[in-house]
Amino acid sequence: MKFELDRRNTLIVVETIIIHKERELVTQFMVDTGSEITTIRSSLLPALQINSADYTRKLDIRGVGKTVGYQYEVDQFAALDHRLRKLRLITTDLNPAFPFSGIIGLDFLKLTRKRLVIDFQLKEIELL
Repeated sequence: MKFELDRRNTLIVVETIIIHKERELVTQFMVDTGSEITTIRSSLLPALQINSADYTRKLDIRGVGKTVGYQYEVDQFAALDHRLRKLRLITTDLNPAFPFSGIIGLDFLKLTRKRLVIDFQLKEIELL
């Protein structure tokens, strides 16, 4: 699948579909193989009918400074031509200037049981 690079040509941004409680959210997430977890902007929870008080776990997140994140589970998460049932997402407050709504981390990539292949010249990314 084709991907977009941000204006500095350093970030891979792909379309992501999240389904929860019969609500569907189509947005853009950055692929980050250095991130262990998949994160989502906390401001998107209401669009998925997720009550911020219904988190399953509170976590300290490192790498974006030290911040607190809350874990939620969504019914379906699709990206890179793969759809998973039930994925845990951690909320973060990403910089509003970032051109994406979340980060796809290694947890999603491992659950697909596929190998990530990125071709920067063709701007293609896929899980094989």
